[in-house]
Amino acid sequence: MRVAIMRPRDRLALSAQMARELGMEPICASPVEVSENDDQDFQDFMDELLDGNVETVVFTSASGVKVSMELADRRGMREELGEMLRSVSIISIGPHTSAPLEREGLSVDFMPREFSSTGIVSDVPEPMVRGRRVWLLRSDHGSGSLVEGLLDLGAILREVVVYRLERNLDGEDMVSLLRSVSRGEVDAFAFTSALSARTFVEAGALLMGEDRLRNMLERGIVGAIGEPTSKALDSMGVRVDTVPRDADFRELLQSIRSMR
Repeated sequence: MRVAIMRPRDRLALSAQMARELGMEPICASPVEVSENDDQDFQDFMDELLDGNVETVVFTSASGVKVSMELADRRGMREELGEMLRSVSIISIGPHTSAPLEREGLSVDFMPREFSSTGIVSDVPEPMVRGRRVWLLRSDHGSGSLVEGLLDLGAILREVVVYRLERNLDGEDMVSLLRSVSRGEVDAFAFTSALSARTFVEAGALLMGEDRLRNMLERGIVGAIGEPTSKALDSMGVRVDTVPRDADFRELLQSIRSMR
């Protein structure tokens, strides 16, 4: 089974390896690029952390962890950030976000059963957020429901955009993938975010025409990593065949394979 894998560039190699381990042939492209966002909000976070005014930190992606460490490193404070994070409660959205935290020697205090923003809001122990100074470090395309949910739970919340996701409509890898799709060389599509889904559909419509793109998608198996991605595809008229129980990439691939 030839599967189109669309993820940020720093996750493509590992994602392709996972696909091969499951007997799939990966065809990879990055519809979005990660761009660091080094602004005053992150400096405020570091200052408040140094002053002991941060009680809980929420990470929603491995990229968020990686970029936060790099921004601290740029200030010559990577070790200090690690030390200070050991004194607060850490919430991670799932195991792939927890992994880079653990590599930094940090312990995750809470991870939801469902690896999603909804899962965090549903499962997080109230004492970890209610009346506490909570900092949410994530991308500029994060779910609004997480902010609303944490505020409803009584968090004193500050959101910090540590990285931006920029669309890659005409990059070499995207054009190569779309040409493979146009030739009928792709059997399945693994969509991992609403933004990457929208970018893929827009780029495909520009390159091969909307009708041909939809025909190619209808002939293949379409998988979405979670409900936000599934809803984005549905809003564009793309049928989604499978959504794994957990928003986990390996589970997404397994669910696609099971549809064959």
